[in-house]
Amino acid sequence: MSKKSDITVIGADLRQIYMINKLHEKGYTVYTYGI
Repeated sequence: MSKKSDITVIGADLRQIYMINKLHEKGYTVYTYGI
């Protein structure tokens, strides 16, 4: 059984934006602040 979590990212540079996109592609719910 696979359980996915919601993820919150606060602030961002290009590394975090890349990570956010990859997590979203894998089906995670990603909340962002300060992008």
